[in-house]
Amino acid sequence: HHAAVTARVKRGDTVAVVGDGAVGLSAVLACKRLGAERIIALSRHADRQRLARTFGATDVIESRGDEAIAAVLELTDGVGVDAALECVGTQQSIDTTGAIARPGSTIGMVGVPHGEVPFNDTFFRNVAWAGGPAPSRLYIPERCTIFFTSPEVPPGTNPDDLEYWGTTVAGNALSKARIGRPMSRQKAAELLDGLIARAAAVNTDGDSLFTVERIELFGSFTDPGRQEVGDVDVRLLFDRRVDGDEFIRQALTAAGDAEENGRRFNNHVDRLGFVEREFQRVLRGRSPRLDIQFDAVGHESRLPDGVVTQVVYNRLPETEHHVPASTG
Repeated sequence: HHAAVTARVKRGDTVAVVGDGAVGLSAVLACKRLGAERIIALSRHADRQRLARTFGATDVIESRGDEAIAAVLELTDGVGVDAALECVGTQQSIDTTGAIARPGSTIGMVGVPHGEVPFNDTFFRNVAWAGGPAPSRLYIPERCTIFFTSPEVPPGTNPDDLEYWGTTVAGNALSKARIGRPMSRQKAAELLDGLIARAAAVNTDGDSLFTVERIELFGSFTDPGRQEVGDVDVRLLFDRRVDGDEFIRQALTAAGDAEENGRRFNNHVDRLGFVEREFQRVLRGRSPRLDIQFDAVGHESRLPDGVVTQVVYNRLPETEHHVPASTG
């Protein structure tokens, strides 16, 4: 998807996808979704060619190098493609992608480059190079919403995954979504209860340099009608008990004690961060299904639009509100 977006694929375009691995095949899917009229897949593997055509490829070219370039140019009347997607990263793949892009087009490059990008060869054709590592979490909300509102389910989709993603979408926890299986509401409640107990213990521990000020629940667990949910998604706001030089002194003392017990640190900054990392480790517990976003008081990160949060713990007893499993 990132390759198609950065290559500015739009409705009616003729595009080429160089590479037939998981990334290249996903790029074919993305081009189809974005409305490309003609999708040329460069692939030498029969099984992947079949998948590419299933995903929307209109043409398949088996050759490589100069032969592949000539074949694409022949299909496009010598002009080249409106958008080229580089999904491999080898020198040959990069050179091929640059050669088949028409003047004024954009190349979306997501293959980790193992060679040089031929800027000199494309400069006078006004061909732009874009891409890089895909910012997946930027795309997750839009892609998952479209996925679950689309009347068509993509080929090869595991039906068991649909319920899990459905609970996440319904709870507006898309920024933290990840593949997994649904769990029972009771299990999720136990995980939340465990977190709240650990937070309370931290707040009564006079040796802790931090306090847990508030825990906010969001995601599928906030829907009381759901008996199966995804991860337990929470935002935890914390603060320091002491600040300034005193905090630094106590943090370095704790790091020094850890070093005496065999802990190793790379540098001074690593030592200073030790107490906060330990604080977060204790609160996380051992379950990977408890997904905590840690924010320092006064530096709260902005949750995505539409996310509804529910306070389940507050350090001040008179404002504490714990949501039981039976009511959400």
